[in-house]
Amino acid sequence: MDSTHDLSSLLYSIIYIDSETSILPRAQLLQWLKPRATTTALQTLVGLPWEIYRAQNLTPAHPHTIDLYTKGGAAVGYEGTVGIIEQYGLGFVVLTAGSQGVEAQIALQGALLKVLMPAVEEATRAEAQIYTGTYSTGNGSISSTGLDIGGSMKIEIDNRLGLRLKELTRNGSDIIEAIKTLWDSQSIKLGNRTDELRLYPTDVVKKVQVNGYGNWDGEGPA
Repeated sequence: MDSTHDLSSLLYSIIYIDSETSILPRAQLLQWLKPRATTTALQTLVGLPWEIYRAQNLTPAHPHTIDLYTKGGAAVGYEGTVGIIEQYGLGFVVLTAGSQGVEAQIALQGALLKVLMPAVEEATRAEAQIYTGTYSTGNGSISSTGLDIGGSMKIEIDNRLGLRLKELTRNGSDIIEAIKTLWDSQSIKLGNRTDELRLYPTDVVKKVQVNGYGNWDGEGPA
């Protein structure tokens, strides 16, 4: 493989696991995209064959951790890197040549991610709006025992990762508060409890037209 087209085709077969060109079953792919060892740097991990960096500053308006799975290679006078951002269903390829190929790699990757990721983040947030709102079922319905069997939940987007489950009720009870109460009542603490419940859509796929040519399986919001 010696072109961005070849390497992009490889990344497509890795990222778009629902496509007919997928090189691995989903379970194997998710296992493959996992770190195998830590390093002395807290934000750097090692996979097989991945060089994994946990970036914190790629989306300044909505800061959160983004995992970059990369693999670099080189021959005399040539440098290449492929990268996967599985959280967003994205991949990138950077190929350079010349006596300063390494320096060019670093500069190009940095410029690419600095420009690309904020735009992708805003696009995913715009797409995720379809999941926000208040959902309810059976409100006002009364069971044979006289209980309100209705339920509702409210989902919203804020500046943090994913979607926030703002409200969740069932049978007239506040489920979120009940979870907090149960958690805090344990004699043996289970760890730190947050004040929020968050949702992370996964495996959301839709057909879209790209420049009028054919269908493309695009993953949903991160």
